[in-house]
Amino acid sequence: MAFNPINKSKASSFLFKLHNSLADVEFYITATSLPGVSLEMNTVNAPSLSYPKPGDLLTFGDLPLTILSDEGLEIWTTLFNFITVTTSRPDMIYTDIETPSFEGVMYLLTNKGNAFKKIVYHDCYVKEVSSYDLGISDDKIETFTVSIAFSYCHIEDIPE
Repeated sequence: MAFNPINKSKASSFLFKLHNSLADVEFYITATSLPGVSLEMNTVNAPSLSYPKPGDLLTFGDLPLTILSDEGLEIWTTLFNFITVTTSRPDMIYTDIETPSFEGVMYLLTNKGNAFKKIVYHDCYVKEVSSYDLGISDDKIETFTVSIAFSYCHIEDIPE
């Protein structure tokens, strides 16, 4: 049976999960954009003409996510810790550091909260976590932004 997350927040149409051997985290996204992709071109030189041919290198843009906050700051703290794990520290020799990457899965949800499509991002790492406003507001849903880099992705339909 396929995984089909139920939307716990009506303010969100996306669920995102990050997983590796160190940690698992899932959170709801209020806004995102699918990253762009570009194909490097090769130039073939002929005696009287140079013409472009498709290359063999795809380059993906970063995945921007606007995340719905939780009261205990657990999501922000976990994503912050993901960044600190992937950076070198003065007390470590560079060759001793293994940069942990994650598999990221974004579920696109219907207005009833059922997943209908998933996008799997491979070799993810958290590139940026925005500041978090600790002010209290009754009329505003608190969010923060994250930028995720990845090697490649694929899209799958989720059967009903």
